[in-house]
Amino acid sequence: MPLLDERLGAAGAGPAGLVAVPAGVGSLAHAAVTHYRRGPAGPATSLLPVEPDNAACVLASSSRPETHGSRQ
Repeated sequence: MPLLDERLGAAGAGPAGLVAVPAGVGSLAHAAVTHYRRGPAGPATSLLPVEPDNAACVLASSSRPETHGSRQ
């Protein structure tokens, strides 16, 4: 993520407004959240988790009751 920030700065652009992150790579998604949520105050960068249609791990995981804090 720092490389993205550096390249945007070198191009004279402001901070990223939206960053798409592969959701199936949990450690990468975690790193993106950690990086963009610890930065200085200002406009927050929106994070968009993405995954291919044929790799529905996020969809399957989000439909499990324990991911929503309820237990059955």
